[in-house]
Amino acid sequence: MRKAAKGKLRAGLRQIDHEIEKGDYTYLPVEPAHVLQLSELPLHHTDPFDRLLVAQAIAENLRLLTCDTNLQCYGDAVLLA
Repeated sequence: MRKAAKGKLRAGLRQIDHEIEKGDYTYLPVEPAHVLQLSELPLHHTDPFDRLLVAQAIAENLRLLTCDTNLQCYGDAVLLA
């Protein structure tokens, strides 16, 4: 919610949920492995939500697609849009 309140989301939360439901996407719950990865993540970025997304990407061998150039310091886990 905080990202939406700060104007960092270009779509509304209902629209995002709708797109996820109608598309070929699944929700990724926060798992213990993600929290462990988060605890090992270098503190290049201070936003806790963004850091959790990076940790999930690393733990799941996925890539986080973002326009936040501050996250590129996390290497191959982040793909800039």
